[in-house]
Amino acid sequence: MGIVNFRLQMYTWVPQQSWDHEWTDEQLYKKYKLTKEEIDYIETVMRPMEIQGSFLDE
Repeated sequence: MGIVNFRLQMYTWVPQQSWDHEWTDEQLYKKYKLTKEEIDYIETVMRPMEIQGSFLDE
């Protein structure tokens, strides 16, 4: 098995995500059907980020 095949197999569980628009946290929670417990965990562990500009503006 080549290194490329190994890497592809390693990430098969990662969901495909469209990046043609900006997503809010709430939209992502709904899209991936997260439970309240999962959302609470994410919001406890992750710190808010202030982003200046957008990669979509480029």
